Amino acid sequence: MFRQDRTNPSTAISNWRGRHDTPKGWPSTAVSTWLNGGLFGAAPFEYSTTGSPSVATHGDYTSVTFTGSGSLTVTAGSRIADVLLVAGGGGGDSAGSSSGGGGAGGFRTQAVPLSVTSGSSGVHTVTIGGGGSAASGTDTAFTDATSATGGGRGGGTSTRVALAGGCGGGGDGSTNTVVGSGAAGSQGGDGGDGLRYGTWYMASGGGGGAGANGADYTAGNSGTSPASANGTGGDGGAGTANDYRTGSNVTYAGGGGGCSADTSYNIGIVGDGGDGGGGRGSRWGGSTHGWDAGVAGTANTGGGGGGMLGGSAGAGGSGIVVVRFTT
Repeated sequence: MFRQDRTNPSTAISNWRGRHDTPKGWPSTAVSTWLNGGLFGAAPFEYSTTGSPSVATHGDYTSVTFTGSGSLTVTAGSRIADVLLVAGGGGGDSAGSSSGGGGAGGFRTQAVPLSVTSGSSGVHTVTIGGGGSAASGTDTAFTDATSATGGGRGGGTSTRVALAGGCGGGGDGSTNTVVGSGAAGSQGGDGGDGLRYGTWYMASGGGGGAGANGADYTAGNSGTSPASANGTGGDGGAGTANDYRTGSNVTYAGGGGGCSADTSYNIGIVGDGGDGGGGRGSRWGGSTHGWDAGVAGTANTGGGGGGMLGGSAGAGGSGIVVVRFTT
């Protein structure tokens, strides 16, 4: 076979006739590595930021993590970046007597081109979604990427039902004999259902997480006081793990737990927050403890806030953006 490269060594690699055979020598090499120049040495890549993000290197990657809004501006070179977006989580509602857990913020990963001509003249604006307080969370955005949608608020009453979002809010337990339905998630799990029966038995549903639906309430006694009520609030749905930030898995976007009446102040009865920053629900602890508050979702995880039972509901956790590219 005629080898053009041997007879004309000054010919550019891109003009070699045999260039199409090259990939066979590296069958396990990722496409993103080829696009980023990983086989023959990456071209210089330069950028600047606003908003004071943190920067880390791990393995072959550099990661730029935004916990607050800002921007990343490409000043030289290009990369195909892996971008993680997590929206703000929803909170439990402040209305009624047994609100559902808030849904976690939407969770998205996607490939985004970074260059001096992408975005708006190389500028990629970062907007970090805030967690909702008795409200749904807000969206997280990165230029040239599809936004992550804020988590849905947990339901509070039959007229303040659970709201849909990135992950759906949990249903309320405030309305006698009527199931408070959990809401749907568009980028994660749905919220679980809640129910009240009788004077004091009330248990709400957990908010949806990025990796699982929130759990439904568990039925208990219908009693006429907290002492005879033992309904169990639904756990928040589990979040989803991602390694863009450090090279090790971090779990994001867990749903908020539902609430329940429980004289023993038993954390096993109340709905726990989902793994990934979800807050547990509020509970009744008898005359010794009284009411306590639903726990807020963890900041910069997009976790949903815990539902309210007589005390106060937890707010959702704020979101995050991680931009990872080859060093």
